[in-house]
Amino acid sequence: MIAVSFPDAQHGFSAEEIQNMCFGPEDPQSPRYPVESSGAFYSRSSYGRLNLTGKVYTYTAKYEIDAYTKTNYREPDYRTRDDLLDEALEALDDIIDYNDFDVNKDGILDSVILTLPKEAMIRDPNKDGKEDWVPCSCKYNGNAEHDGVKLARMCIGARDLSNTTKFNSSWIHELGHAMGLPDYYKVITNNPHDQEGLTGLTGWEMMDDAWGDFSSFSKLMYGWFTGNELQIYTGGTQTYELRSLQDAPNCVLIPRGDLDGFHSEYFIVEFNTPTGNDSAFFVRDNRIDLFRQGGVRVLHCDAELHEISSDKMFKWCINSKSYDRTNKKQRVLRIINYRNMYFNDGKVINNETDGFAWYSIIACFELKTVLIRPLRLHRDSPGTMYR
Repeated sequence: MIAVSFPDAQHGFSAEEIQNMCFGPEDPQSPRYPVESSGAFYSRSSYGRLNLTGKVYTYTAKYEIDAYTKTNYREPDYRTRDDLLDEALEALDDIIDYNDFDVNKDGILDSVILTLPKEAMIRDPNKDGKEDWVPCSCKYNGNAEHDGVKLARMCIGARDLSNTTKFNSSWIHELGHAMGLPDYYKVITNNPHDQEGLTGLTGWEMMDDAWGDFSSFSKLMYGWFTGNELQIYTGGTQTYELRSLQDAPNCVLIPRGDLDGFHSEYFIVEFNTPTGNDSAFFVRDNRIDLFRQGGVRVLHCDAELHEISSDKMFKWCINSKSYDRTNKKQRVLRIINYRNMYFNDGKVINNETDGFAWYSIIACFELKTVLIRPLRLHRDSPGTMYR
């Protein structure tokens, strides 16, 4: 991560302070929990299977902020975000060995975060009606190499570092893109304020709202489930037990046909509780419960892939040409809920449940949720189990 300042805007935070914000240790007592740090969030969500570490550096750019948002290639001082990245990495080359960040030694620097100061927020110097520095994850289009390592992607954007919770949630979300997940929110051209993809009080998910735990689908795509932690329905009448997804890796998958390496259409059934990464979101320093009572939610997944310019992407993600912007057809992820709430004790989910159907035919099976007993999953974390 490089905290980039400009002649007309500075961060005002040291590299050490930002390091602790983003990559500090887990602290359940922190007032910023569960986004007390990006590394802590990922460790909890992955059940300790992804330990995210990083190093923060600071750099002051040569030019003012607006100099890096030119859109006319014919202008003599044309500079882009790629140029800003090249400039920063070149300036830091003497103190960084970029091979240290090529962990799998494939000659590619997979992602760099450029975090810009709050003065860069809400700027639109090129007058195209869009903020130029909204945090995003994007492909690097330049040709530069540093220490023999090529660049692949960058996460870049402006956030107020004094708003630590929003700062961390933004980069947790963007790093999700860097590791391959799409946005789950909708693209609404006539109402940009109605972008909620997973609706209702049950719809919190890091790749939709930038708050809340990753769903079972996201964790499946990351490879965080192993062995029988992923229970697959094979037909007939079967009974499964679910623990809180925030405490243990587990879910039930109902396939439509061939799973094709999980890049196909299926339902996922999971059980969430208002604990761990699902315990809160923040408005500035105000900690607010995500939801008060947990339960079962069902996700309709379509993870089909297609190739674009030798790269693979989800066919039904919002950046794909196949995506239907009316949002009525396939989407990578949809949610099936009960009146915008979780399915709780005794609820039945069948072909009369809105949305519980394949994209071309009605689903022909029935789910019933039954609370079977209180369960203490680990010390100081009471939970429940659903069948």
